[in-house]
Amino acid sequence: MADELPTGRRFSQLYLRPEQPVAESKRLRARLVSLFKRYNPVPSGVLAEYLDDKLGTKLCLSGSGGSFLYWDRLEAAEFRDVLDSITLIGAFVRANAPRMLAEYKREINEVLAEEAAAYRIDSELGVHPAIDLAYEATYDSLVVGLGASGFSAARDHLTRADMELLPAGSNREAIRAAFDAVENIFKMIFRHEPSLREAAIKNSLLPIIDTLFQDDVEKRASRKMAAALQDWTDCCHNYRHEPGHPEQTPPCDDLSVLVVSQGMSFARWLASILERKNSTKE
Repeated sequence: MADELPTGRRFSQLYLRPEQPVAESKRLRARLVSLFKRYNPVPSGVLAEYLDDKLGTKLCLSGSGGSFLYWDRLEAAEFRDVLDSITLIGAFVRANAPRMLAEYKREINEVLAEEAAAYRIDSELGVHPAIDLAYEATYDSLVVGLGASGFSAARDHLTRADMELLPAGSNREAIRAAFDAVENIFKMIFRHEPSLREAAIKNSLLPIIDTLFQDDVEKRASRKMAAALQDWTDCCHNYRHEPGHPEQTPPCDDLSVLVVSQGMSFARWLASILERKNSTKE
């Protein structure tokens, strides 16, 4: 019977896993800061000044032997500063000790995974909410797909939406940013439309679908997706603040992830319609 048990695994990793991802903990803080110390490729005073400039912290202290980084202050700082330090110290590793970068990434991922943290890192060590694999795949591929300069504003809106889904962010702002991304691409297709709204979808998007899609099945399916976009737009308007009106109750996490994820899909779809529209002109 004992042979059937998992071997070589730490007790806490097998039997004390939390039911929900952890937004913050003393142990997570301590492990990250301990890791930062080992991957500090420059004199600590140089890194401290850089972090203070970027974060607005007071980590740099001066003594008889010169300036140094007071690591205990970083461990006690706002957690956003600890998370930002993952990216900032990673930039120092990349610039000053590039051979250490892969191992730094591996160890950061290991700490986040073992502590069941509610975060993930991308290829450039940016920190994002760890929602699920499907969301991550959609986000990563979409940001790459919108890499063309013409989509830079939409890409920035989607990045903001993703960051607002972090525990320290705002679900309401995440939905607003996702809407801004979709609206930006919509207005790139239809430059005469001042905003994304029901009338604009009916008067501009449906006619171009009828023009661009020749296959009857594809055309009908695309018109259904336009109707879904209309419903999604109406949903987002519930969380878009109008001057003189009180703020709506913030949406729950599950609803926010759903709305932002659908927004990403609509952004990709509209970008493909723009590309198809442009190709017909050539």
